[in-house]
Amino acid sequence: MGNEQLSMDLGLPEPEFKLVPVAAHMRRLRYARGSRASAESALAVTERGREIVYQRIVEVLREKGPLSDRQMQDLLAISGDTQRPRRLELVELGIVAKYGEIVLNKRKQATWMLTHPGRKWSEWKAVLQALS
Repeated sequence: MGNEQLSMDLGLPEPEFKLVPVAAHMRRLRYARGSRASAESALAVTERGREIVYQRIVEVLREKGPLSDRQMQDLLAISGDTQRPRRLELVELGIVAKYGEIVLNKRKQATWMLTHPGRKWSEWKAVLQALS
């Protein structure tokens, strides 16, 4: 039910905001309050931020890999809530693959490496753009 329908059914005034879709990502649709321009701006910032984290993960794996998620988080000084979803997306894109397991702090952890270890982020980006 849209905002307009709800207002009409209840006899309420039109709301000051509208829900605007900003990104369909990983089978989810996120919404933000505001204009279409602000939604597009938020999407651009989000996409740029995602690309920066991709680049940082690729470069740390190229230089120091294979690494566990925890090792990547420590080396990149980013939280698991930021790193793990981006690493998962890189796995789905075929850029990163599971390498093996290590034991850290008495716990088994998967290690990850690049599928083509010598390739820089700029080369991966060019491949992905060519495919899309």
